[in-house]
Amino acid sequence: MWKLNNQKNRANGSTGNKHALKIDKAEEHALRAFSPAYALTLPKTIETPLILASPHSGRLYPRGFLDQTSLSQTELRLSEDSYVDHIFHPLTKLGIPFLQALFPRCYVDVNRSATEWPPESISPPPHEISPRAKAGLGVIPTRIAQNLNIYKHPLLAKHIQARLDALYHPYHAALTTCIETTKAKIGNAVLLDCHSMPGLLATGQKRADIILGDQFGKTCHPDTIHILQTKLQSLGYAVIRNIPYAGGFVTAHYGQPDMAVEAIQIEINKDLYLNPLTLEPHADMAKICEDMQLAITHLAKTLQTTPIAAQ
Repeated sequence: MWKLNNQKNRANGSTGNKHALKIDKAEEHALRAFSPAYALTLPKTIETPLILASPHSGRLYPRGFLDQTSLSQTELRLSEDSYVDHIFHPLTKLGIPFLQALFPRCYVDVNRSATEWPPESISPPPHEISPRAKAGLGVIPTRIAQNLNIYKHPLLAKHIQARLDALYHPYHAALTTCIETTKAKIGNAVLLDCHSMPGLLATGQKRADIILGDQFGKTCHPDTIHILQTKLQSLGYAVIRNIPYAGGFVTAHYGQPDMAVEAIQIEINKDLYLNPLTLEPHADMAKICEDMQLAITHLAKTLQTTPIAAQ
């Protein structure tokens, strides 16, 4: 009996080792595909305190990632802020830095704390488990918002750490450098963290066109968000603040007005520019691009003539 059980254990161990090796190779393949981790467009000279960032518009889904999930690429893309980079990147021509994560949000979410690990991936977890991580929406998401489980098997701690080292920390290092450089040159920095949101509430009710988040007044001067909101409203958009998107980790972490660094999260209703079935831009994409350029150009010019951080 012992011999039979021992043979079974060795067989199970061999199967487990093969599975672990397969996951290791898949992770290595995915991380190679995500190099570089981000794209950063910098102006020749910094003339405005504004910085644009798009942490959730990465659209690359390498085979090494897809092999680990039972979801289709279309299902995974539901968590994207699809084509938000296309909306804001043209503003780089006006001398505004633009940082974009090239990996998808469902692989690594840089709008979360690095401590928000999936609780099922290590026992005991190395950090206190946040409500978002418990819901599968932490720094390494295990679920997308439609309550679909991403992975066939729990991730190992070594794979989580490798993703953070290769993607999360370099993105935040680039953003920190951008902020510090702008602050040193201009005297202050204003980060606009750019996102998109589903067009409808769970009840089926239409969302506002745009939601601006400043953690209920904590992450930027009142005048800064007022300038942006009123300009967008003058262009015909329904704009509200903070509900339900007050700003994620990036906004809360970097927005420190007392230290001359402000942060605003911008959420654009996807229905304004995206076909919900194909997840591709529709004819009104050009209008939202043009209007965002008008609004942010207006904000940049106003801040140049009236430096709010100095008031």
